[in-house]
Amino acid sequence: MLPKTKCNCSNSCTCKDEILKAKKFVKNLKNKNKFSKKQRDTFSVVHFDLRGSTKLMRKDPLVSITNMLLHNKMCRNIVEKNQGTVIKELGDAIIVVFKSTALACECAIKIIRNLKKHGGGIKTKVTIASGTLWTIKTTNEDDVYGIPVNMCTRMSTHAQENCIIFEENAYVSVQNWLLDDKKIKFKKVTRNGKNIRLNDFGPTPMRKIIVS
Repeated sequence: MLPKTKCNCSNSCTCKDEILKAKKFVKNLKNKNKFSKKQRDTFSVVHFDLRGSTKLMRKDPLVSITNMLLHNKMCRNIVEKNQGTVIKELGDAIIVVFKSTALACECAIKIIRNLKKHGGGIKTKVTIASGTLWTIKTTNEDDVYGIPVNMCTRMSTHAQENCIIFEENAYVSVQNWLLDDKKIKFKKVTRNGKNIRLNDFGPTPMRKIIVS
């Protein structure tokens, strides 16, 4: 049986007040019409994930943290030079959005190729999903909410270095353009010949391109 824990607040605990403040904050956003169609648009979400960071963190935390900072900063710099917007950094990963899948894919390929040439061993795994997002400002910066964000993070479990995994709709929108790049190879992402089951999504059609 777990021991009972006491709140770290003073004798008159105010944690309940903080919960109520959060509810009021979200209610105010809704009242100000922040969930309206004006905040909704179609985007492509890209999730860049540093390869090998968890394993390295166990061996050498300082090197691992240095690599995380390098990975995220390198990705951020190239994204911002290629019409993308950084939404957030999550330790060894960075989430960005683009107005089209073509822009997202083109930028991801540039990042993979430039990391291979100039990254000093930094390698990234990439997932791309497209769909409707809501852009809502809850702090000083905008954040995005929607299925493509969740899809990207779920797909990242199956991503590999120097590859991009797409959900099917995102892939279809760029497949003809990708065929012009002779250094790219295509594969379906399956397990035992069947679509892989993603948490919360079930069996999901996914495509992978291998970038050389």
